[in-house]
Amino acid sequence: MSIFFYANTVSTLSNHWLSHLIQFPELKNISILSGPSLFASPLALNVRSGDILILFAGNVEGFEHLLSLKDDLIDFRIILILADSSSKTIQKAHLLQPSFIACYEDDILKIQAVINKMVHTETEVA
Repeated sequence: MSIFFYANTVSTLSNHWLSHLIQFPELKNISILSGPSLFASPLALNVRSGDILILFAGNVEGFEHLLSLKDDLIDFRIILILADSSSKTIQKAHLLQPSFIACYEDDILKIQAVINKMVHTETEVA
């Protein structure tokens, strides 16, 4: 199982999240996917069913892009970080069937706990 981070745009906010995430022991080998589309990065060739995708939607366009990929994301465990915490956005976010939804103002330690549980559950099953 691998863990990937993708942000539709590089921004201060996405860099802030990423800089905190890479400090977690569970994420020492995180791969960063870049590019205008989630699967456009050469590293995306390494993404396999069951991998954890941490998806950062920093704007409406990025969120809509992720929603357009919902059928392609069905086999992955998704942690979704949203810049918009409106109830309408949260409701739409559930279409991606994420394991966890966070908003940019949430405590990053919540995500660490979720990732820790996902990683250790995978280890126990294997």
